[in-house]
Amino acid sequence: MTVEQFRQKCAEALTGWSVEPDSVQIVGEAAVATVRGPAGVRWAVFAPNRRSMPAGLTGEWFESEAGYCLLVAPERAKVPALQRAFPWTRPRELPESGLVVELSGSTRAAEAGLLRSARSFQVFPVLGAIPEAELDAGLLVPPVVGVFAAGVRGGYAVSAAGITSVAGALRALEAGFTVLKLDWPAWCRNGNDGVRTVSDELTAQYAGKSFVIGERAVRLAPELVSGTLPQVLTGLIALEQLRRRIPEKQWAALSLVLRLAEPGGFAGVEEHLLLARELVRRGTPVAGVDPGTCPPPLLRQHGEIAVLYGGHRVAVPPESAAVPSEGSARYVSCPPFPDHWTEREIEQYFTRCFVGWGVPRRSGTPLESVKHG
Repeated sequence: MTVEQFRQKCAEALTGWSVEPDSVQIVGEAAVATVRGPAGVRWAVFAPNRRSMPAGLTGEWFESEAGYCLLVAPERAKVPALQRAFPWTRPRELPESGLVVELSGSTRAAEAGLLRSARSFQVFPVLGAIPEAELDAGLLVPPVVGVFAAGVRGGYAVSAAGITSVAGALRALEAGFTVLKLDWPAWCRNGNDGVRTVSDELTAQYAGKSFVIGERAVRLAPELVSGTLPQVLTGLIALEQLRRRIPEKQWAALSLVLRLAEPGGFAGVEEHLLLARELVRRGTPVAGVDPGTCPPPLLRQHGEIAVLYGGHRVAVPPESAAVPSEGSARYVSCPPFPDHWTEREIEQYFTRCFVGWGVPRRSGTPLESVKHG
């Protein structure tokens, strides 16, 4: 079925509704797309018979010579049903390679602009950044609607931000979020099994030692090790508690990003180095770290640490997207856009950024590139 054939079926079954061509998808014998009409935005599902309809969807039925049509109101649908019916709208964990772009404090316009530009480039978008206190499964509906309307097929994630405890992480996972941004200082303070003393053997591995990072030797002063290492171990023990509380399959599909600094500050490379080495030693992988608002020389060193220890990503602002050392996976964290910016303006902004950063374009036509059964 082509976009034009889908439009024709819409015209036969639905008067006054228009199809967003980027959103057309094939689901088995059915075709589905976002449509706009008198009642707002709906998903129109066409099939030759009712048995061919994706299961679990409810809405308003129409019948014509072209077949059956179901109009679904996305905001009234249940997230699990949507994701079962339309599997490409299910949030995923962060990919191991490629460019990740996250929106902080995102609006619908910002999400739509990013998604429409990401559709044309090899970019993995991260939406949401929902604070821990506001977590709810219903918050996943707008991203699902946006991904559907933009025709994004390369995957995406929705992040829960500012997670400070194991209980908060479990709430985020229960709500369906796949990226957890931990407030690392608060996470360490809230650890149930606080580490007060560290063995002399472990302390001796770091205190006063120097490690070559890029072109610079980083020395871990004894006082820094004695003050920082207990906090790091407390935080890592809490991560291990989280891991024991969830199925192994769910842990494997989870992406953890650690915000190392308090809001408005930035983390030193010494703290990142100590944490990165302990993550590797204890076998606890993380997807990325956010060192805060670092000057470019420090960002490069954070990127070099990430390459040397575990290959995790380092979050950077858009203007510093090329700063981390070559080989480190980029994680661009965008601040909130001005309220007056439109979807189109934000899409143009990201398109210019992706071209400037040398991000490859995607290949394949929207309707023919992927079929979901």
